[in-house]
Amino acid sequence: MVNQQSVKPTHIGEHRFELSLFPFSFSAFSNGPSYQDFISDNEAANVLIYPEHELNFGQGNIFRVATSFETFRFIYTPDNWSFSLSHSIKGAGLIDYSGAVLDLAINGNAPYIGQTVSLDTDFSFQAYQEFAFGAVVQLEKIRIGGRLKYLPGLATAISRKSTIDLFTDEDIYQLFLDMDVAIDVAGNNTNSWNDVRIGRIGFNFSGNHGFGIDLGADWQINEQLSFSVSALDLGRINWKKSPRTYTANETFEFDGLSLGQLTFDGEEVFDFETAQDSIDIIKFDETAGSFSTNLSPQFYIGFGYEINDKWRLNATGYYTSIHGNGFSAFSLGTNYQLFKWFNIGTAYEVMNKEPFLLGLNATLQLGAFQVYFLSDNIIGAFQLEKNRTINTRLGFGFTFGGKRNSPREIPSL
Repeated sequence: MVNQQSVKPTHIGEHRFELSLFPFSFSAFSNGPSYQDFISDNEAANVLIYPEHELNFGQGNIFRVATSFETFRFIYTPDNWSFSLSHSIKGAGLIDYSGAVLDLAINGNAPYIGQTVSLDTDFSFQAYQEFAFGAVVQLEKIRIGGRLKYLPGLATAISRKSTIDLFTDEDIYQLFLDMDVAIDVAGNNTNSWNDVRIGRIGFNFSGNHGFGIDLGADWQINEQLSFSVSALDLGRINWKKSPRTYTANETFEFDGLSLGQLTFDGEEVFDFETAQDSIDIIKFDETAGSFSTNLSPQFYIGFGYEINDKWRLNATGYYTSIHGNGFSAFSLGTNYQLFKWFNIGTAYEVMNKEPFLLGLNATLQLGAFQVYFLSDNIIGAFQLEKNRTINTRLGFGFTFGGKRNSPREIPSL
């Protein structure tokens, strides 16, 4: 199926030629509070509340987001071989923040007079293009595939060190910010820290070069049972276009800056103009020098059981690591070929410590045209105020040429 091409290095098309255009995927996850957790049960209240039961006061509060836009993927499958060529633009970011940051923003620093509060925050972001050439070979019951990828980097920002402590003096309430921070930035045309911005998104072959591979294998154990395993995004990018490292290792003193309680209408919030002037006190030292970042590797393992020509069961496990933080998921689902032109599936999923998610996927085939949709949390789409997990793929493509007998693939998360 077209919707398996990007996540299955072992994909062999059912037709001699397959062309997919503009598939788009987006995922977001937070292990912290949802929007509703900040709302007071008292409807008359006009202040945000600090959701202490949903946050670690220190680090360990994660928010991550990833997106992929594939401009095209072309697959040619003669006999038991398959070759593919594709281009896509990808981006991923993660922030691991201290719950104390939100506590100070919502409640102010009054509860912490004379105390030191840790505001340690780590983050990672990178955007890049991917040009990939893949090949698959079918050897009786075993299928082996892989993709070689050239990765021009577009932009990145990553914290290498982040120790931030805030102390409020108990005599005259001065604020002291003790920082030991190092941040690598590249892929933008900047002259100083204040000018940092993401570079222009587009075809760009200069400055930042990287390489990666995807690997996979399928085993048709018997007529009904199949097994698959794959490893994606094994690689790294070397950043040489405007690479800079910004460091700050000293204590900064703020006078005249008050942190008050945050409200919906903006009253009693500290003066943002004063805050901006105060933040200008923080000075970063800048050094130039190239550096490298790793991709976030993804690992899949799956089993499929074909009950009959129309009905199939599947189980899929998933793991990835981003900036030292691991994320796992498990899916148990089924797909049914309702009509020759329409396939629908659903799944029970455990993802990112969410105990129950209901997934839905569908594929519509109208002649040579195919469109697909996949979501791992269809209920969350109708409860955005409570939702902390989003994972969606959407795209369309074309298949043409003689139809081949190809095993149905195990849907991936």
